[in-house]
Amino acid sequence: MSLSLVAGLVEALTALWARAKWYWRVTRRLRLKDLTIEQFAVLDQAIALMQGPPWDTAQELVRQCATSQGFHRPGAWVEYSRAVKASAGQAQNIFRHVKVVHELKAAHSELTNPEAHLLAELGYHAFARIDRRERQIVDHPSQQIEHAKTLVTHERLVV
Repeated sequence: MSLSLVAGLVEALTALWARAKWYWRVTRRLRLKDLTIEQFAVLDQAIALMQGPPWDTAQELVRQCATSQGFHRPGAWVEYSRAVKASAGQAQNIFRHVKVVHELKAAHSELTNPEAHLLAELGYHAFARIDRRERQIVDHPSQQIEHAKTLVTHERLVV
C-alpha cells in the first residue's frame, strides 16, 4: 500500500471514530423518555433548523460578525442600532433576550455566555409554542411570580 492510501484510510477512520463518539455521547445524554413534550418539541425544532439551509448561512454570518475588525467599537453599531430603533418589536425582543441572559447568569454563575444565550433562545422557542390566547401580559413585577407559576404548570402547547 502506498503512503497516501494509508494516510487517506487513517483520515477516514479518524473521522468515522469522531462521529461514532458523538453518536455515543448524544445517545447517552439524550434520554427521550425523560423529555417533556415541550422539551421534545423545542429539540425537534432546533434539529430541523440545523438540518436546513439556514444553518450554513447562520454559521457563516456568525463567523463573519465574530471576526469582523472594528466591530467592538460603538461606531460600528450605528447602522444596526438604527435598524433596531426602526422596529419596536425587534428592539423589544433584543432587550428581553439580554434581560433573560443577564438573569440566567446571575442565577447560574457556572453558565458560559454562549450557554446562557442558547438557553434564553430555547426558552423563547418553548414560550412561542404556547397558544397566543393563553399568554398573559404581565404589567407589574409582583404579577410575574404568579404568571411564572401558571407557565410552569401549563400543559396546553401548540404542537
